[in-house]
Amino acid sequence: MSTTTDEFQRVIKAQLDKKALSDPLFASKYNTQGKSIQDCCNYIVAQVRASGRCGFADDEVIGMAMHYYDEPDTTRVEPLQCKVVVNEHLELSEDEKDQLKQKARDDYYRQAYAEQAAKNQRAKAKSKQLSKTDTLPTLFDDL
Repeated sequence: MSTTTDEFQRVIKAQLDKKALSDPLFASKYNTQGKSIQDCCNYIVAQVRASGRCGFADDEVIGMAMHYYDEPDTTRVEPLQCKVVVNEHLELSEDEKDQLKQKARDDYYRQAYAEQAAKNQRAKAKSKQLSKTDTLPTLFDDL
């Protein structure tokens, strides 16, 4: 069972693959048998937990990943149950942006309509309740 998210592992692997293409020395260490992306991500999570901090810059996280592969004495770390937030910029097409804006508008109108309907229903119920119980007798009522 994976403890780090698949997305986190994918992003770390992509960054390390990119580094291995530009740095042959790192590439030789990166291709070392016995080390895996999942173990690397577990190592990163353990380092983050040990630091006591909640957030790290992208470069710091990639530095931890590279250290895992650079150092032969990094041992396998037991997986920790946690959630990892991946900071990745997404490029949306204009059509996708328009669709998301329309969905947000529709959601807003649907929520506003539901709130107004609930408000009207409460007012109607209150009005019925008042008309049944709060009528005062007048001089012209038959007693």
